[in-house]
Amino acid sequence: MKTAVETIFDGKDCRYNRRFLQMCSHYLIDPVACTPASGWEKGQIENQVENQVGLVRERFLTPRLR
Repeated sequence: MKTAVETIFDGKDCRYNRRFLQMCSHYLIDPVACTPASGWEKGQIENQVENQVGLVRERFLTPRLR
């Protein structure tokens, strides 16, 4: 399947790919498109990865007190 969004209108309004909509209806998912041009808008996956990187830095790269 190609990209899920065929046409982007104002704001979050967009037209989805027909096959993507079929998949969403099969799995009972309501698609919500983000606005990729907005730097402040991130998905949940990006935040989880950033939190994990911070945790690894804190646990393994910080010197331990004696």
